Amino acid sequence: MNSHRPLLRALTALSLSCLIGAANPKAALEAHIKSLKPTQVQSFNESIAEARRLIMQKRVFEAMEPLQVATDIIPAHPTLVLLQANADVLLRKLDSAEERLQGLMKDYPYDSGVVFNLAEVYFIQSRWDDAITYFTKAAEIMAATQQKQLHTLTEFKIYICHKKKGNVEVATEYEEQFDFTSDTPAYYISQFIKHSHAEDEEEAQRWLAKAKRIFSSQEMGIWEDTLKEAGYVSTIISGGDRYFNKEQ
Repeated sequence: MNSHRPLLRALTALSLSCLIGAANPKAALEAHIKSLKPTQVQSFNESIAEARRLIMQKRVFEAMEPLQVATDIIPAHPTLVLLQANADVLLRKLDSAEERLQGLMKDYPYDSGVVFNLAEVYFIQSRWDDAITYFTKAAEIMAATQQKQLHTLTEFKIYICHKKKGNVEVATEYEEQFDFTSDTPAYYISQFIKHSHAEDEEEAQRWLAKAKRIFSSQEMGIWEDTLKEAGYVSTIISGGDRYFNKEQ
Protein backbone atom coordinates (compact mmCIF):
# COMPACT_ATOMS: atom_id res chain seq x y z
CA MET A 1 0.00 0.00 0.00
CA ASN A 2 1.22 3.50 -0.80
CA SER A 3 2.67 5.19 2.25
CA HIS A 4 1.02 8.54 1.68
CA ARG A 5 -2.18 7.72 -0.18
CA PRO A 6 -4.43 10.49 1.27
CA LEU A 7 -2.11 13.36 0.42
CA LEU A 8 -0.94 11.96 -2.89
CA ARG A 9 -4.54 11.44 -3.95
CA ALA A 10 -5.13 15.12 -3.37
CA LEU A 11 -2.06 16.04 -5.38
CA THR A 12 -2.83 13.78 -8.33
CA ALA A 13 -5.77 15.57 -9.81
CA LEU A 14 -8.61 15.59 -7.31
CA SER A 15 -8.38 19.34 -6.96
CA LEU A 16 -9.34 19.36 -10.63
CA SER A 17 -12.75 17.73 -11.07
CA CYS A 18 -11.55 14.30 -12.01
CA LEU A 19 -14.57 12.62 -13.60
CA ILE A 20 -16.72 13.67 -16.50
CA GLY A 21 -19.95 15.12 -15.22
CA ALA A 22 -18.20 16.80 -12.29
CA ALA A 23 -16.06 19.16 -14.33
CA ASN A 24 -16.82 22.45 -16.03
CA PRO A 25 -14.25 22.31 -18.83
CA LYS A 26 -13.34 25.01 -21.31
CA ALA A 27 -15.69 25.38 -24.28
CA ALA A 28 -13.86 23.17 -26.78
CA LEU A 29 -13.31 20.45 -24.21
CA GLU A 30 -16.93 20.61 -23.12
CA ALA A 31 -18.13 20.28 -26.70
CA HIS A 32 -15.93 17.24 -27.22
CA ILE A 33 -17.19 15.59 -24.04
CA LYS A 34 -20.81 16.12 -25.09
CA SER A 35 -20.11 14.33 -28.34
CA LEU A 36 -18.97 11.15 -26.59
CA LYS A 37 -21.03 7.99 -26.22
CA PRO A 38 -21.90 6.86 -22.68
CA THR A 39 -19.58 3.86 -23.07
CA GLN A 40 -16.68 6.20 -23.91
CA VAL A 41 -17.42 8.34 -20.87
CA GLN A 42 -17.40 5.25 -18.67
CA SER A 43 -14.17 4.00 -20.23
CA PHE A 44 -12.49 7.35 -19.67
CA ASN A 45 -13.56 7.54 -16.04
CA GLU A 46 -12.46 3.98 -15.32
CA SER A 47 -9.11 4.53 -17.05
CA ILE A 48 -8.46 7.72 -15.08
CA ALA A 49 -9.29 5.96 -11.81
CA GLU A 50 -7.01 3.03 -12.65
CA ALA A 51 -4.14 5.27 -13.79
CA ARG A 52 -4.40 7.32 -10.61
CA ARG A 53 -4.36 4.17 -8.45
CA LEU A 54 -1.25 2.85 -10.18
CA ILE A 55 0.57 6.19 -10.04
CA MET A 56 -0.19 6.50 -6.33
CA GLN A 57 1.49 3.12 -5.93
CA LYS A 58 4.39 4.32 -8.13
CA ARG A 59 3.61 1.58 -10.65
CA VAL A 60 4.13 4.08 -13.40
CA PHE A 61 4.84 1.68 -16.27
CA GLU A 62 1.61 -0.18 -15.57
CA ALA A 63 -0.20 3.17 -15.61
CA MET A 64 0.80 3.78 -19.22
CA GLU A 65 -1.98 1.59 -20.64
CA PRO A 66 -4.94 3.25 -18.87
CA LEU A 67 -3.38 6.66 -19.54
CA GLN A 68 -3.29 5.83 -23.24
CA VAL A 69 -6.91 4.65 -23.21
CA ALA A 70 -7.95 7.94 -21.60
CA THR A 71 -5.80 9.90 -24.06
CA ASP A 72 -7.51 8.25 -27.01
CA ILE A 73 -10.88 9.44 -25.68
CA ILE A 74 -10.19 12.97 -24.33
CA PRO A 75 -6.55 13.93 -24.89
CA ALA A 76 -6.86 17.42 -23.41
CA HIS A 77 -8.77 16.66 -20.22
CA PRO A 78 -6.96 18.51 -17.40
CA THR A 79 -7.04 15.58 -14.98
CA LEU A 80 -5.46 13.34 -17.60
CA VAL A 81 -2.74 15.91 -18.31
CA LEU A 82 -2.03 16.28 -14.58
CA LEU A 83 -1.72 12.51 -14.19
CA GLN A 84 0.61 12.40 -17.20
CA ALA A 85 2.74 15.06 -15.52
CA ASN A 86 2.77 12.99 -12.30
CA ALA A 87 3.99 10.01 -14.31
CA ASP A 88 6.67 12.16 -15.94
CA VAL A 89 7.91 13.22 -12.50
CA LEU A 90 8.17 9.61 -11.33
CA LEU A 91 10.12 8.80 -14.50
CA ARG A 92 12.22 11.95 -13.96
CA LYS A 93 11.11 13.34 -17.32
CA LEU A 94 11.03 16.73 -15.67
CA ASP A 95 11.10 18.85 -18.83
CA SER A 96 8.01 17.05 -20.07
CA ALA A 97 6.29 17.42 -16.71
CA GLU A 98 7.05 21.14 -16.63
CA GLU A 99 5.70 21.62 -20.15
CA ARG A 100 2.43 19.86 -19.32
CA LEU A 101 1.98 21.78 -16.06
CA GLN A 102 2.79 25.14 -17.60
CA GLY A 103 0.12 24.38 -20.19
CA LEU A 104 -2.41 23.65 -17.44
CA MET A 105 -1.41 26.85 -15.63
CA LYS A 106 -2.74 28.89 -18.56
CA ASP A 107 -6.28 27.59 -18.03
CA TYR A 108 -6.18 26.63 -14.34
CA PRO A 109 -3.89 29.18 -12.65
CA TYR A 110 -5.69 28.90 -9.31
CA ASP A 111 -5.89 25.13 -9.04
CA SER A 112 -3.79 24.05 -6.07
CA GLY A 113 -2.96 20.67 -7.61
CA VAL A 114 -1.57 22.22 -10.77
CA VAL A 115 0.40 24.92 -8.96
CA PHE A 116 1.78 22.53 -6.33
CA ASN A 117 2.89 19.97 -8.90
CA LEU A 118 4.69 22.62 -10.95
CA ALA A 119 6.47 23.80 -7.80
CA GLU A 120 7.37 20.18 -7.09
CA VAL A 121 9.12 19.87 -10.46
CA TYR A 122 11.29 22.88 -9.58
CA PHE A 123 11.87 21.51 -6.07
CA ILE A 124 13.22 18.23 -7.44
CA GLN A 125 15.49 20.19 -9.78
CA SER A 126 16.81 22.30 -6.88
CA ARG A 127 15.45 25.43 -8.59
CA TRP A 128 14.73 26.92 -5.22
CA ASP A 129 13.56 30.39 -6.30
CA ASP A 130 11.05 28.99 -8.81
CA ALA A 131 9.89 26.43 -6.25
CA ILE A 132 9.35 29.15 -3.65
CA THR A 133 7.30 31.22 -6.11
CA TYR A 134 4.88 28.43 -6.96
CA PHE A 135 4.75 26.79 -3.53
CA THR A 136 3.87 30.20 -2.09
CA LYS A 137 1.03 30.58 -4.59
CA ALA A 138 -0.16 27.03 -3.85
CA ALA A 139 -0.06 27.72 -0.11
CA GLU A 140 -2.23 30.80 -0.57
CA ILE A 141 -4.82 28.79 -2.51
CA MET A 142 -4.75 25.97 0.04
CA ALA A 143 -5.22 28.38 2.93
CA ALA A 144 -8.21 29.94 1.19
CA THR A 145 -9.75 26.53 0.51
CA GLN A 146 -8.92 25.10 3.95
CA GLN A 147 -6.62 22.32 2.75
CA LYS A 148 -4.87 22.22 6.12
CA GLN A 149 -2.50 19.26 5.81
CA LEU A 150 -1.49 20.10 2.27
CA HIS A 151 -0.93 23.69 3.34
CA THR A 152 1.45 22.55 6.10
CA LEU A 153 3.34 20.31 3.68
CA THR A 154 3.64 23.16 1.19
CA GLU A 155 4.89 25.58 3.85
CA PHE A 156 7.41 22.94 4.88
CA LYS A 157 8.73 22.69 1.33
CA ILE A 158 9.08 26.48 1.24
CA TYR A 159 11.08 26.21 4.47
CA ILE A 160 13.43 23.68 2.88
CA CYS A 161 13.93 25.94 -0.14
CA HIS A 162 15.02 28.79 2.12
CA LYS A 163 17.23 26.45 4.11
CA LYS A 164 18.93 25.29 0.93
CA LYS A 165 19.39 28.88 -0.25
CA GLY A 166 21.01 29.83 3.05
CA ASN A 167 18.25 32.28 3.96
CA VAL A 168 18.86 31.76 7.67
CA GLU A 169 16.45 34.34 9.05
CA VAL A 170 13.53 33.24 6.89
CA ALA A 171 14.21 29.57 7.55
CA THR A 172 14.34 30.23 11.29
CA GLU A 173 10.94 31.95 11.11
CA TYR A 174 9.49 28.84 9.51
CA GLU A 175 11.12 26.59 12.12
CA GLU A 176 9.49 28.64 14.84
CA GLN A 177 6.04 28.38 13.29
CA PHE A 178 6.08 24.55 13.16
CA ASP A 179 4.50 23.33 16.39
CA PHE A 180 4.76 19.94 18.10
CA THR A 181 0.97 19.95 18.58
CA SER A 182 0.46 19.75 14.80
CA ASP A 183 -1.16 16.64 13.35
CA THR A 184 1.78 16.39 10.93
CA PRO A 185 5.47 15.57 11.61
CA ALA A 186 6.58 18.99 10.33
CA TYR A 187 7.97 20.14 13.68
CA TYR A 188 10.09 17.05 14.27
CA ILE A 189 11.42 16.89 10.72
CA SER A 190 12.25 20.60 10.77
CA GLN A 191 14.37 19.89 13.84
CA PHE A 192 16.04 17.04 11.98
CA ILE A 193 16.88 19.40 9.11
CA LYS A 194 18.05 22.14 11.49
CA HIS A 195 20.53 19.82 13.23
CA SER A 196 21.51 18.18 9.95
CA HIS A 197 22.61 21.55 8.58
CA ALA A 198 24.50 22.13 11.84
CA GLU A 199 26.28 18.82 11.15
CA ASP A 200 25.00 17.35 14.40
CA GLU A 201 24.11 13.94 13.00
CA GLU A 202 23.34 12.32 16.35
CA GLU A 203 20.84 15.00 17.34
CA ALA A 204 19.34 15.05 13.84
CA GLN A 205 18.67 11.33 13.92
CA ARG A 206 17.24 11.61 17.42
CA TRP A 207 14.58 13.98 16.13
CA LEU A 208 13.83 11.78 13.14
CA ALA A 209 13.51 8.72 15.36
CA LYS A 210 11.10 10.66 17.57
CA ALA A 211 8.95 11.51 14.54
CA LYS A 212 8.83 7.85 13.56
CA ARG A 213 7.74 6.85 17.06
CA ILE A 214 4.90 9.36 17.07
CA PHE A 215 3.67 9.08 13.48
CA SER A 216 2.83 5.96 11.50
CA SER A 217 4.72 4.96 8.36
CA GLN A 218 1.69 6.03 6.35
CA GLU A 219 1.74 9.48 7.95
CA MET A 220 5.52 9.77 7.50
CA GLY A 221 5.61 8.62 3.88
CA ILE A 222 5.20 11.87 1.99
CA TRP A 223 7.47 13.72 4.43
CA GLU A 224 10.25 11.19 3.97
CA ASP A 225 9.79 11.51 0.22
CA THR A 226 10.30 15.24 0.65
CA LEU A 227 13.59 14.58 2.45
CA LYS A 228 14.71 12.38 -0.43
CA GLU A 229 13.72 14.96 -3.04
CA ALA A 230 15.71 17.62 -1.20
CA GLY A 231 18.79 15.42 -0.84
CA TYR A 232 18.61 14.68 2.88
CA VAL A 233 18.08 10.94 2.45
CA SER A 234 20.15 8.38 0.60
CA THR A 235 18.97 4.79 0.44
CA ILE A 236 21.77 2.27 0.89
CA ILE A 237 21.70 -1.51 0.42
CA SER A 238 20.67 -3.45 3.54
CA GLY A 239 21.06 -0.34 5.63
CA GLY A 240 17.72 1.40 5.36
CA ASP A 241 17.82 5.15 4.93
CA ARG A 242 20.98 7.12 5.66
CA TYR A 243 20.40 10.75 6.61
CA PHE A 244 22.85 13.49 5.85
CA ASN A 245 23.15 17.17 5.10
CA LYS A 246 23.52 17.73 1.38
CA GLU A 247 24.06 21.37 0.53
CA GLN A 248 22.88 22.34 -2.95
